[in-house]
Amino acid sequence: MRVKDCFENFYGPDLVNTHKSNEIFYDRIFKEINLDPRRAIVIDDKPIFLEFAEKLGANVVQACLTGEFEPLYRYYVKHMNELPEVITKLLKKGKNKKRGITPPCRKFLCMVPFHLSCTFHGDL
Repeated sequence: MRVKDCFENFYGPDLVNTHKSNEIFYDRIFKEINLDPRRAIVIDDKPIFLEFAEKLGANVVQACLTGEFEPLYRYYVKHMNELPEVITKLLKKGKNKKRGITPPCRKFLCMVPFHLSCTFHGDL
């Protein structure tokens, strides 16, 4: 199975009718898929976009794939093969706190650093 096959929808600024210049971009996607931002994982390389998502309560992971940005967030990956371990840590964090992601999760909002956003389906 290709990674692309794990996602059910893709979102871009043209599909939510707003630029990715503030938290409205993420808010529209969360509302469209009826997802509480606290149950979302937003992955992006640019800290400003992660800041927007975090303001709404989303869990954020910084993708430091190119070396352009140094890790500024608690959760980050330098290679996408590290992502499953980071998601597992986020799930454990959610078990230990009232706020956070609680398994079993069947839908995540995953913002990838390719200017698209997508919803993931499956058990993590």
